[in-house]
Amino acid sequence: MKMNEDHILDFAEIEAKLLELKEISRGKMELQILGHSHEGRPLYAALLGYGDTRMWIQGRVHGNEPYGAEASLDILEALVSGEGRSEEILSKMTFMVIPCYNPDGSEKGWRGNALDIDLNRQWGHLGIFEKLAKEWGIEVPPIAIELFMSSVESKHYWYAWANFKPHYVIDYHHVCHNEYCSSDANKPVNLGINTPGNSTFRAEQEHRISRENSQLAIVAYDAVKKLNYCKPTRYPLPDQGFPQGMGAGVTVGVPGPKGEEPGWVSSCVYFENMPAINGPLGKDDAIRQFVVGGWGVIDAIISGKLNEADPERFWDKTKVPVMMECPKNI
Repeated sequence: MKMNEDHILDFAEIEAKLLELKEISRGKMELQILGHSHEGRPLYAALLGYGDTRMWIQGRVHGNEPYGAEASLDILEALVSGEGRSEEILSKMTFMVIPCYNPDGSEKGWRGNALDIDLNRQWGHLGIFEKLAKEWGIEVPPIAIELFMSSVESKHYWYAWANFKPHYVIDYHHVCHNEYCSSDANKPVNLGINTPGNSTFRAEQEHRISRENSQLAIVAYDAVKKLNYCKPTRYPLPDQGFPQGMGAGVTVGVPGPKGEEPGWVSSCVYFENMPAINGPLGKDDAIRQFVVGGWGVIDAIISGKLNEADPERFWDKTKVPVMMECPKNI
């Protein structure tokens, strides 16, 4: 997708692009409205493909982290085009693509929705409530669940996720400052990759999700590392992965707005881009990292190489450098 280096897509432009892709897809792509935001904007999801393996791709959960929208649209446009391997991919996979998860926050240029609620944190898995309730010998109060899914956007997305039941989730973010370096060279980095959940592979469900999460992360890392300008790293979090956010919620089958059990969990990888402003990359190169990482994941699924990927390698600091705070003299 051709982009202006200095221009950030607003919601009207994202909407227009989705309508354009629907038109040129000749019936291949369905454009759904999952509901409406607090201020009444449509919550768009593009649905295409007819394969058994289902993938959910989302961008711009945080309104001030815009590049996930462009990356999602780029992948969507390639799938709609009919060129390359797109037909093969669509025969094996079905996609739900949400380029602008948070339209109100995107228009305001801030992190949360119109009420400044962080939609990513709405997917908390209630671990603290469950632990306390167990200690006290009581059930988790329904109000606790309702608080975790209090925004109208989160409710619509939870039901969409629970109905679509994606096997895989790609979640695009980027940090709003650039003070991170690579642990192997003390040089500014361009991209952080991580997983929800943990890497310890303990219980049966944790084993499958944690292993597959880590496999998603390592194939994404390998794909992006091939870009000659990119310095990918593991996002600087403890070795149990990122415990919060939408990605963590889907990996544990977080209860719905009324306490519904979805009966489903997804594997997830998320990307944290470094900002173009005062950062090492321009906009187009920054977005390309997202796109290449996403295609690395899709290609690994299609080829069967995802199952062959070594999940432990992602957590080996000698093989995948870790993002860290930059020394003051850099």
